[in-house]
Amino acid sequence: MIWAGLSDGKVHVTVDDGRTWLDMTDKLTALGAYGRAFWITDVSALQQLNGEVLAEDVYLSDVEPTVQGVTWEFGANDYLFGQAQIQTPNPDNGMVVRYYLKDDLSDSVNVLITTASGEEVARLEGKTEAGLHSVLWTTRSGRGMGVGGFQGSAEGPVIDRLAPLGDYTVTLEAGERRLTKTGSIVMTQGWSIGPSPQAIR
Repeated sequence: MIWAGLSDGKVHVTVDDGRTWLDMTDKLTALGAYGRAFWITDVSALQQLNGEVLAEDVYLSDVEPTVQGVTWEFGANDYLFGQAQIQTPNPDNGMVVRYYLKDDLSDSVNVLITTASGEEVARLEGKTEAGLHSVLWTTRSGRGMGVGGFQGSAEGPVIDRLAPLGDYTVTLEAGERRLTKTGSIVMTQGWSIGPSPQAIR
């Protein structure tokens, strides 16, 4: 895996000895460089790429286990997770689904999240340009569906609007291709105000 920083402020990566380069500029959350530049990113999706995968028209990466974070709740200081004092935001709070497209698609790209019983709990829209992309399911449940999954009603605490712990089926619909992987919510981390079926730590 080779990274290259360009003079126009962009960063690219190759996993096949330079034959294919992916633009990672808007996907970085950390990278060390000379001077004041310092970024970090999750390279797990890149580690799954190889010559065989890059030859595929569409590829759905393995979904890492998700820890739900309960923030901005109860008017307390639980929102002070360091993000207020730095310019680079914290990692996304939710289940991140990553996929690769060899070429641009004229059709839409959708990611569906369903329960073990087949109930659809989120429908996400993804980018159709060639490259490595990601979409985020907030793991919130409730009324009203939008990009990022069910956003839930404004009633009740966040802990009561979180999707239950357990396994979910992640389905990528890209053109005529339909790929599936398993995604899991393994823990809820944050504040609790009473008994809850979630594992609060």
